[in-house]
Amino acid sequence: MSAYRISDAARLLGVSDDTVRRWVDQGVLSTTGRTPVEIPGADLAAKAVELARVPGDPTDVLSSARNRFTGLVTRVQVDGVMAQVDIQSGPHRVVSLMSAEAVRELNLEPGSLAVAVVKATTVIVETPEGLIMRRTSLTALAAVAAAVLALTGCASADTAPAATPSETDAAATPSGSLTISAAASLAAAFDELAAEFEAAHPEVDVLPISYDGSSTLATQIIEGARVDVFASADEKNMQKVVDAGLASDPEPFATNVLALVVPTGNPGGVTGLADLAKPDLNVVLCAAEVPCGAASATLLQNAGVTASVDSYEQNVTAVLTKVASGEADAGLVYVTDAATTTDVERVDTPAADAVVNTYPLVALNGAANPEAASAFVAFVLSDRGQQVLSALGFGAP
Repeated sequence: MSAYRISDAARLLGVSDDTVRRWVDQGVLSTTGRTPVEIPGADLAAKAVELARVPGDPTDVLSSARNRFTGLVTRVQVDGVMAQVDIQSGPHRVVSLMSAEAVRELNLEPGSLAVAVVKATTVIVETPEGLIMRRTSLTALAAVAAAVLALTGCASADTAPAATPSETDAAATPSGSLTISAAASLAAAFDELAAEFEAAHPEVDVLPISYDGSSTLATQIIEGARVDVFASADEKNMQKVVDAGLASDPEPFATNVLALVVPTGNPGGVTGLADLAKPDLNVVLCAAEVPCGAASATLLQNAGVTASVDSYEQNVTAVLTKVASGEADAGLVYVTDAATTTDVERVDTPAADAVVNTYPLVALNGAANPEAASAFVAFVLSDRGQQVLSALGFGAP
């Protein structure tokens, strides 16, 4: 359960530190009993809702399509594969509809600290991990609608239609929105690439990128998800999209290899792949149908190791999260993912270099914005795009 120190609680509630201390002394807010004083997240969330009942400034409306609302999760309602998450941010209640899998991946529960990022009609939820904000984009591929509600009434962020360039400029200057689906292991790289691409093409709005396991993304595309660009962590799942007639001539743009990771301090005493067979260790791997899972199976088979696996995950980010949090003693992730956090350590695994995943990229045949899609693919394949990927640990295609 989340807990917050006095200063953090005061910031989230929009009051002074002294006010929070007074509430603690008066028993209005409970504490965890630890030193320094910490307030349970669930109690803080309840107080945030109570304070929000005070009428706000009637002119306080949501007028921007790019707002960020920091607050506390007050309710998580899961119904099958979908979920509703309520976040109280000062006088504003933000409601986001997302997949149940995303709720689990972000560990959202009442009292969790989160940031609702509002862009057009999409709400993205971010959660802090250590001192770094970790972001998961929950957008078009899950066919998720998101609504933002203010306590004084409903507020909406209208999306202005994209400017229509002249026929003369259309071929040279891409514009409009661009929808990208990319393997989870590409999150850091594609966030950076998308930012640079937008800076170079100010008329293009790259929508929040949908990151997940390549098999999940391929299935969504085949089932009709509207996507302009697809980047897979292996050629097998890309071929599914090609075979469905939805893509042609994908281009390899990067390679990656696996790393054996353990929580910082290596509490399980893991020394190599052979230790993954020990039943007393909590081992987590990617599911076989996703690229990191297929690569893990090949690596373990080559090493003659039958792992004692406690959990199979649908993408590499979920594996890394469980190891980084200490929930698992060891896991196999890509070297690029291992480099994104100080909460894990790598265990030397020379055999991993022999199992290489090739990442292909393609502008889909049915792209709603083929000009921007082609331009983005060209940027990723350019010298600058390759520099960004190389700096994050990806190998050349």
